[in-house]
Amino acid sequence: MALSARSSPLQRSGSGPLPSAPALRLTRRTSGQLPHPPLSRACSCPAAPEDIGVPSTTGVSSVDPFLAAGRRLQTLLSRVGDGEDEMLDSLVEQESPESKLQTSVILGGCMTMGAVLLSSFLGQDPWGGVAPSLETLHAAGIGAAVALPLTALRLWTWTPAAAKALPALQDVHAGQLEVHRPWLSCMGRGQVLTMMALEVLPATMLLFPAGQAAIMAAVAMYGHLISGAGMESGSQETYLTALALVLTAAASGVGRSLDLSVSDEEYETVQAAAQNADRYYRTVAADVHTSPADASRAAEAFRFVAQAWLQTRGEASLLAGLLSAVDVLLLGALWHGTGNLAAPAVAALALNAVDYWQLHSSVLGREAKVAQGGSGGGAGGK
Repeated sequence: MALSARSSPLQRSGSGPLPSAPALRLTRRTSGQLPHPPLSRACSCPAAPEDIGVPSTTGVSSVDPFLAAGRRLQTLLSRVGDGEDEMLDSLVEQESPESKLQTSVILGGCMTMGAVLLSSFLGQDPWGGVAPSLETLHAAGIGAAVALPLTALRLWTWTPAAAKALPALQDVHAGQLEVHRPWLSCMGRGQVLTMMALEVLPATMLLFPAGQAAIMAAVAMYGHLISGAGMESGSQETYLTALALVLTAAASGVGRSLDLSVSDEEYETVQAAAQNADRYYRTVAADVHTSPADASRAAEAFRFVAQAWLQTRGEASLLAGLLSAVDVLLLGALWHGTGNLAAPAVAALALNAVDYWQLHSSVLGREAKVAQGGSGGGAGGK
């Protein structure tokens, strides 16, 4: 539900003046033979003759051209940016779990204070009806009941069956893992759930009591247009409430889409490489004494992989935005239906707990592999 300030166009990822590519769609999920999928930017090794998809000097092709194209795309993407994001992620990853929790407390406190001030200024209850009462307990129970089927559905989206039915889900989860991995590293389960709550609860307050009040106040400035249409006061209030919820969901969805969208520099890099693929592989082919036909096949493979990468990133971006918008609509409807913020808060905690649990499991799996590799390497060294 976090909003993003990035502003790269959403539709670039599925279109653009790229050279023609084969009609079949290559995705990260269907290319299991690629040990380093194009979506990863971890590889920064220089391109070698065996990695460019052309035969070696012996005349025998040593590497599949699509595998080599994926490696080259990784190399190009690893050079994008000035390294500040990677440095920041590294610094966060090296912080202790206690320090990360302290940062979450500070950020959550600032967000809560901002929500309270905005709601109070607009005459809205900043706590959304939450109070130590039986009504709040009843609303929390309703939120838990509604969360049960939603949580089951969210769990299903992490299964192989869901990835097979909707392949873009795997890219959405990969994007989530890339964003959250530095924060979840070296954390225990309890610490992760605490950090999740420190993020979800303030965001819920900001989205609904504060955000809804702000949007309704802005729209009310143009109330004379609604009055001119002959709408009654009750209809006007209903209209403003629905419009505020839809706009909040749309803003959340756009922000989430931008988080996973292709950046300007990434798009320009991939586009330029695809446009110059023929010239690049002809030059490399001349250096390794191979035929023009082999160079043409390697260039075609690179254009195919580049177009597939842009397409999968575009689909993941749009799907992530749609899922975020649907979540906000459901939680907002739950708040308006119960009149108590405890209901959407409980449901939001349950939904996000599923995502954080799965993401943390992936991080723990990677850390275990690194530890095994390190211990194996140490034994080998001895």
